[in-house]
Amino acid sequence: MVAHAAGPKRLIDQEPYDSLAITTDGDLLTIDVFPMKRPVVRDKTRNAKFEVRKLDEPDAIYEVYWNKVEGWILFEDRVLKQANQYLIAKKYDEAYDFYAYLLRRYPKTKNLALSIKVFLYDSAGDAVASKRYDEALAILEELYQLDSAFVDPRSDRAAKDVLNRVVGIVVQGYVGKDDIVSAQKIIRHFVTSYGDGTFSDLTAEKNKLDARAAKLRDQAEAQMNDEKLTAAFETVQEMMRVWPDVERGREVATEVFRRYPRVRVGVSQLASTYDSSSIDNWSARRVGRLLERRLFEFQEAGSTGGTYVSAFGDYELAEDYRRVTIQLNRNAGGDGEQPVTGLDLSQRLRDMANVRSESYSPVWGSIMKSVSVEDVFRVHVDLRRPHVLPYAALQMPLTGVGIEGTALSAGPFVVANASENEVLHRKNDAYIVGNGNQPAEVVERVYTDRGLAVAALKKSEVDVLDRVWPATATALRREPGIVVQRYAHPTLHMLVPNYENVYLKRPSFRSALLYAIPRQAILDQLVLGKTEQPGCQVVTGPFPIGFGDDDPLSYGYNTTIAPRNYDPRTSVLLKKLTENELSVIYGRRDEKVPELEPLVLGHPPDQLIRLVCEAIVAQLKKVEIECTLKELPPGASTDPTGECDLVYLEVAMWEPVIDAERLLGGGRLITDTSQYLD
Repeated sequence: MVAHAAGPKRLIDQEPYDSLAITTDGDLLTIDVFPMKRPVVRDKTRNAKFEVRKLDEPDAIYEVYWNKVEGWILFEDRVLKQANQYLIAKKYDEAYDFYAYLLRRYPKTKNLALSIKVFLYDSAGDAVASKRYDEALAILEELYQLDSAFVDPRSDRAAKDVLNRVVGIVVQGYVGKDDIVSAQKIIRHFVTSYGDGTFSDLTAEKNKLDARAAKLRDQAEAQMNDEKLTAAFETVQEMMRVWPDVERGREVATEVFRRYPRVRVGVSQLASTYDSSSIDNWSARRVGRLLERRLFEFQEAGSTGGTYVSAFGDYELAEDYRRVTIQLNRNAGGDGEQPVTGLDLSQRLRDMANVRSESYSPVWGSIMKSVSVEDVFRVHVDLRRPHVLPYAALQMPLTGVGIEGTALSAGPFVVANASENEVLHRKNDAYIVGNGNQPAEVVERVYTDRGLAVAALKKSEVDVLDRVWPATATALRREPGIVVQRYAHPTLHMLVPNYENVYLKRPSFRSALLYAIPRQAILDQLVLGKTEQPGCQVVTGPFPIGFGDDDPLSYGYNTTIAPRNYDPRTSVLLKKLTENELSVIYGRRDEKVPELEPLVLGHPPDQLIRLVCEAIVAQLKKVEIECTLKELPPGASTDPTGECDLVYLEVAMWEPVIDAERLLGGGRLITDTSQYLD
């Protein structure tokens, strides 16, 4: 057995000691002693003496006469000497450790302050020589804060001059990389901390940005005067990105925004369909409200569930919850348009309850009993049973039999232009139920990489991101000028099984999958990024839990059932139980039990969701369940090919009393044939 001898301890890792030079019988003797009382001052009194303990005889106390002491070396002086030697040798890491030790243990060491300033100056010089300008800037600013007038005693060069040069290089570098945000942060920090004009190179870079912004300001004014408002909007946005403090910049921007309000939205997917009430297609839900108005629309959470509004009139629910009265606006059709009447609406409601109609809604058909019209614009709907939110089932467009044309359901915008990566929604002049105050344009731009989306927001290439993941939200909340707001309701993430698979049809196998997936760990580490976010948690069923016990959103959730914990051993046992169950079933038929083929997990084209699914695949493999991934087409919540055994589904379950049937009932997303879901 060969052992490597440990290297000598660094001085700062040793027991502190001082050294004394003493004259004894005419000889000069040097002894090492335990640290003397600080400060060490020679006592010139006749026969003055002091006590010491030798390092090699710690239990013995000796008396030493001051008139015998020729000199001494303190431990801190020895450490400082070693630190300075490291500095001369350009061993900056080693020197740093020694200087840090002295600041912590012996801050009053003679010449320590000067040595540290020289250390900072030389460290910054080394960083500059290696073109590590950001590092050099941080070091030089620390030195400037210690001593703004420091001059290197060897070169007679002021540290301020070096800092001036380096800060100019750093800002210039960020501008060259088009990272204007970082450049502005440095400029504003230095101006705020040390005054405008203190550093000439920094002022020069600031003036360049100001001149660039002024040119854009003048260009925007010219475009605005020529009625090129879209171009003026883009130009003024660039001006605000480059240097928003340019003279008259904000006034010009305000005027452009007033004359041509335009919103640029960064999205992860463009919408292929439009449905503001969709529970499984986020893009369709987002765009649906822009392009189409519905009889009733979800507005916000209320004390008994969602609060709904109608652009076409008012509504009232009877005290016994068995009748809804809808009072239509007489001018709902707009100037020169045929208004929608109670007869039109009543026919639409009957069609929605008629199983033979193309407009049939299973949810509405199950609760509507009859409908009658009073005074042309007043409609009464009687219900089969009391219902607290019947209007939640009436989130439908006012088109169809009995209503002339489709203008009534037209939304505030129309699609003016669409490409693979961008859709332009322009103000709809035929929008008849609004006040005309909507923006002139809403532009959706696709960013499949969420990192690029965040970068675009910081660079003002977009005004808003439709949503970000929780970990990203935490980071963005710390960014100046960016506001992060939470949606009123959460989305639920779940795995939906394909019941055509004989294994997934067995409850025991589905439970095996559940126990095999560490949902809490995946949520904490991948989704939340080890941050805490209210409302982000593992749940036991497909209903929102809300943000507290008194949150009305949680009325569909059973809080008495705790989520099942990760338990791979139980998963293995349940998998074996499934195999035994199938063996019995197929044995009775005298048939061979189908082999468990690798599962196919379908997921939407989203970066983070794919990472979550990859983690699920890895965990299933640990319990010997093979699984592969398949990316679904944009906007698809089900697998049109039927190849997927599992589908990662994101659901906006905002109104459980209605959405439960849409998820689990007729035409449902979950296709289990269980009698309990019928």
